[in-house]
Amino acid sequence: MTTPTTIPLTQIKAALANQWHEVTRSSVLTLVAYATGADRAAQVDTILDALAGQHPSRTITVAVEPAAQRPTPAATVELHTYAIGQTASLIGSEQIVVYIPATEVARIADDVRPLLLSDMPVFVWLTGAPPQNMRLIEDLVGLGDHVVFDSATFADPGRDLAVLAGIIRRSRAATVNYKAFHDFNWERLAPWRAALAQAFDPPYLTNLAHITQVRLGFAHDFAPNSTPQPAQAYLLAGWLASRLNWQPTAYQTRPGGAQGRFQSPRQASPIAIEIAPYTAPHAQIAATIATPPAQPTVLQGALLFVDFITLVNGEQMLFRTALADDTGRLTTTTTRLDGEHAPPRTMPIEAQSEAELLAGQLTRFRYDHIYEDAVLAAQALVTAGG
Repeated sequence: MTTPTTIPLTQIKAALANQWHEVTRSSVLTLVAYATGADRAAQVDTILDALAGQHPSRTITVAVEPAAQRPTPAATVELHTYAIGQTASLIGSEQIVVYIPATEVARIADDVRPLLLSDMPVFVWLTGAPPQNMRLIEDLVGLGDHVVFDSATFADPGRDLAVLAGIIRRSRAATVNYKAFHDFNWERLAPWRAALAQAFDPPYLTNLAHITQVRLGFAHDFAPNSTPQPAQAYLLAGWLASRLNWQPTAYQTRPGGAQGRFQSPRQASPIAIEIAPYTAPHAQIAATIATPPAQPTVLQGALLFVDFITLVNGEQMLFRTALADDTGRLTTTTTRLDGEHAPPRTMPIEAQSEAELLAGQLTRFRYDHIYEDAVLAAQALVTAGG
């Protein structure tokens, strides 16, 4: 495989035109991927190569590199082709990599906007932790109709949730150019949300209005210099609060997690919530998930269990949904204070790679208001401490 020639940004369109020979142009969207560093950009390009046949598109990877390594902006252009079924016809997708010195990130929007396909949806994928530069975040969000990211990379939930919540509020207030948000972490939570909702099916529906405590445990390896990543737990707490109309009244950080209180309009007593890191004794904790994992593996920050404690007519009950030791199932158990318990329920859960998660998000063109509400509620909890 030959290395594509680096060209000035002004030559990108001409280079694309020269590569279309006996190939049918096929694009259903434009995907702009923002990556920091050449290594991350190379990983992103590998993912985009694998998706070319599934999602024919123009992909634009924006690789931000240190100015010492990349003193001036440059680009590479490639055409990826694949056959249609058993025919000899070829379909082509364009893959552009734009290299930007870190000192010139302010020009990203101006460099990328002319490359977007007209009359096609634009997805902007933030491939790592959110940039610290708020202006840069706004520029990247402004490029697309859809914003794709992974809140598992949020190292500071107070700061990053506030940034995301602010973008969602501004988007909701706009009369035009409304943004749709796609979060890999939200997709990972789908089986958890289904299992927790089913836990309160009859005959336990009454218990839903008598919750006294919620505990959320997430995976953390406790290695030196390893930072807990509780974003998934905060998202689930926000989902619960937004769906059940709980209002946060207190919040306090704890080592690696937090504790707080909600007030529900359906009950007089407050609801205590605790978010804390835990080890996963029967699984490896990893920063990324391979497909399939070589051994039981959970993502750093992934939920391990969710407990609800309820009190109805003096009877206390524990509803626990937990990741099984083989990490392929969620198990929900219902236990009374006296030890009596109902038969457990199980639900499959599958670890998805970054490529699989991205492929799924690129097929979703609708707004997810439930996700947005969960983010706003999670941010309200984090700021309830004053």
